[in-house]
Amino acid sequence: MENPPTTEPVVVLGCTDSTALNYNAGATADDSSCQYQVTVQEEPAPEPEIIVEESPAPAPEPPVATEAGEQTPALETVEASAAE
Repeated sequence: MENPPTTEPVVVLGCTDSTALNYNAGATADDSSCQYQVTVQEEPAPEPEIIVEESPAPAPEPPVATEAGEQTPALETVEASAAE
């Protein structure tokens, strides 16, 4: 009686990681060929810089000359409320 032939296990090389893009369900041995999707997260755009410019102070009134030739500073006009 002859011995039955022995069969060697078939080794199928491939990616055995089911989360990889190139997963091979028929692979019996991992060959380090797995490929993964890489997501690059971009940095958020910087916040816009807000610049507040103040308007310059109004120029002072020029001095007023009197009849005698003296210069006196200009007076500010103030509205008076009506007396009741």
